[in-house]
Amino acid sequence: IVAAQSNDHVDPLLHSAMGLIYNLSFDYDKAIDCFRAALYERPDDYQLWNKLGATTANSTHGKERAHEAIDAYFRALQKKPTYTRARANLGISYMATQNYTEAAKCFLGALEINNTPHLWENLKSAFTLMERPDLIEKISLRDVNLFRNEFDF
Repeated sequence: IVAAQSNDHVDPLLHSAMGLIYNLSFDYDKAIDCFRAALYERPDDYQLWNKLGATTANSTHGKERAHEAIDAYFRALQKKPTYTRARANLGISYMATQNYTEAAKCFLGALEINNTPHLWENLKSAFTLMERPDLIEKISLRDVNLFRNEFDF
């Protein structure tokens, strides 16, 4: 911490590591500051943008700051559109803001890239909250193409 504060040059690796430590100790505001400092030096680092989004979403005021998390996830996806973790996290943030249709699109987009069980469970949650049993039934077939007529992803 002292090295990061005493040096005029921002070391993005050091700030990223400090951000993770602060995040794990639930000091989200300091973690967010660290990730932002790292992004100042590495604005094209998609993983840093995702970490900033996840930390913001998990923070004490996560629901109030959901738009900030969503923006960070979009920035990550601008840098790397196939980054499934950012797509899934974006979907979770949309769930938190009760935008279940956008959440479903995110989960479907992530599933198109990486077909994993937890993403199907997230999608099922979105469909459940949308009150769409017709879509829930299709999940057991594990085929994202079945949802193309309903969603653009």
